[in-house]
Amino acid sequence: MSSKKTFIFVAFTAAIFMAFGFQNSSEHKVLFEKAKFTMETKGNLKGAIKLFEEIIKKYPDEREYAAKSQLYIGLCYEKLGLKEAQKAYQKVIDTYPEQTEEVKKAKEKLSVLSKAQTGADKGDRQFRMRKLWENLDMHMYNLSTVSPGGQYIAFTDKNGGDLAVLDLGTKKRRRLTDNFSIFGDFEKLSAKKKTTLLKKMKYASGSIWAPDGQKIAYGWSGLIGGGGCDLCIITLTKPESRVLLHSEKFPFVYPLDWTSDGNHILAAFLKSNMTGQLALVKVADGSIRVLKQLEKPFYPSSGNNALLLPDEKHIVYDLPQENESSERDIFLYYFEEGKDIKLVEHPADDFILDLSPNGKKLFFASNRRGSLDFWTAGIEGGQLQGKPMFVHEQLGEINPLGFDKSGSFYYSKNNWTRDIYTATYNKEKAQLKTSPEKATQKHEGSNLLPDLSSDGKSLAYMSSRLFGGKYVRFLCILSEGADKQKEFRLDFK
Repeated sequence: MSSKKTFIFVAFTAAIFMAFGFQNSSEHKVLFEKAKFTMETKGNLKGAIKLFEEIIKKYPDEREYAAKSQLYIGLCYEKLGLKEAQKAYQKVIDTYPEQTEEVKKAKEKLSVLSKAQTGADKGDRQFRMRKLWENLDMHMYNLSTVSPGGQYIAFTDKNGGDLAVLDLGTKKRRRLTDNFSIFGDFEKLSAKKKTTLLKKMKYASGSIWAPDGQKIAYGWSGLIGGGGCDLCIITLTKPESRVLLHSEKFPFVYPLDWTSDGNHILAAFLKSNMTGQLALVKVADGSIRVLKQLEKPFYPSSGNNALLLPDEKHIVYDLPQENESSERDIFLYYFEEGKDIKLVEHPADDFILDLSPNGKKLFFASNRRGSLDFWTAGIEGGQLQGKPMFVHEQLGEINPLGFDKSGSFYYSKNNWTRDIYTATYNKEKAQLKTSPEKATQKHEGSNLLPDLSSDGKSLAYMSSRLFGGKYVRFLCILSEGADKQKEFRLDFK
């Protein structure tokens, strides 16, 4: 063989070995990208954990990617709401100390989880806000609840009434039911077509995640209350709806909570005037146990205003103080004895935000200080433990979405506000004599359309408030010298 041919043969052989060597050295990278895709795009967290563990086992010498994989295992466990997340992050620190970037991220994650758990268990006064998303073309009162792992938000699609989920990581939305294919883009239809469809259209009336984070219970009700209602269950990974219970007696059903074992669902079955009953529905066969009759209007707000305590013998819930009132009080109901007691009673509006993950703290909102603020109180054995404690001021107009298992609290809010101001005006000089001041601090950010009486002693205005998951309008009259303003609910039925 000539030297030239020998050189070509050797070079060709070397190239082949290099190619195979490169391919082998890259297999861990390919598997890592597959694991990330499984986690972030497919949302299969358990499947992703297996792939990341495979990388660590098969390629222990690729320490950079082994450390990254161990970190991502922690992220998956955290989204699943499991305590294994802390162990996974600690393993990054202990096993891969030279991988400084991953170690730094693991320490940050451990710090956040530790503080969140401390705040949830002890009810301390730490309160930090972090914006997760914005401008998603979604009405905030369509949002329902956060998944136990904190990865998804369930909501009702405003353009078709479907049950859908929002992935907080990718900001992608996915419809789980198929109303949309029947009605199309509802906003683009003519007024006549909309009216026709509304008469027969069903929509997802609230939703609540099962403890395993894989199933969602949701109501399926008519927009105008015809045809009864269905309580349904759907699985996140395999969206096929199962009708658990159909009711002809009630036009609306709102799932509110699950028992810790996932065997029962607490739900509100409501008439058109929003009175009705609270009941436990058995997941296995759809059998129903009525717990309480609701004589006053009950407006479900994101599934958080009626919740089971950990002993699953008590319910905490809020109700209007009067039938047409926007002010609410918080009650506890012991359904084994049919006994009701008031937990939080105050002339202000007090409503439930959620229970802490361990069920020993009640978190609620109250406007007793003028603005809508965050409050908490211990709750155990069917009683409050001590007095309510102020936590954070000026929440604004919010829609609570609840806690995830790590102790993070989620809620949505509007960024816009509308308020009424008054000032003294000098007619002759055509200028203000005093600086504008808010006419009222009650329900700040939701007041509009003011009109002053001819004698200047009374001010009438409209207040549009998020109440029970929808906007409700009130005509308010503020009079000079009066102890409190008068309110008249305009759309109460």
